[in-house]
Formats: sequence, structure tokens, C-alpha cells
Amino acid sequence: MDPTTSTADIGRAINQAAAEATDVLPIYSAGHGLMDDRGRLYLATSATRDQSPRYSAMGVDLLREDLGGSAAAARVLILDCCFSGRAIEVMAGEESPVDGQLADGDEHLRLVAR
Repeated sequence: MDPTTSTADIGRAINQAAAEATDVLPIYSAGHGLMDDRGRLYLATSATRDQSPRYSAMGVDLLREDLGGSAAAARVLILDCCFSGRAIEVMAGEESPVDGQLADGDEHLRLVAR
């Protein structure tokens, strides 16, 4: 994405992709991850201010909502950032997008945090 793209524009693009996806919905983010004072994970953009990530960065909880609301048969979230392990907690909440997607056979879920 263009470095001048706003956090809101990125969110709208992800939301639109989630709404339109029917087969695979891949979301990949490489960059800086940061946490707020409550331990919530945010993905930094060029507009992010370290002191106020809730208002200037992409909240992983919002990605969870878009992934969970997508009709895509497969939803993939890859985060290459600091604190990426926090996304496991977010994605494994009560109404997790990964619930019910694992079955006996060839389906696999791999969670990796560093």
C-alpha cells in the first residue's frame, strides 16, 4: 500500500475484501505491532502514534470481526510483527473465526508466535 494510505482506508479495503471473498481470504501484515495499556494488539501504519494506537493503528480485534464475518471458505491471517502471539488470544475468543474449521482429515491449523 501507498505509505500515505490512512488506517481507515486500509480497514475499508480489508472489510471489502472480506465481504467479497468466497474461496480464500488471505490477510498478511508485516510491520510493527504494538499494544495499548490493556494489552490489545494493534498493527502500525504510517499514521500510527505510539501513545494512541487505539485511534491511529489497525486493531487486531477489528481484523477478527472482518474474518469472522466473511463467507470465505478459508480465512488466513499472517502477522509478522512484534507481539504477534497476542493475536492467538484474540482469534481464539468465544466466537472465534477458527471455531468449527478443524476436523479429522487433511485440515490443519498452525499457530506460530515469536
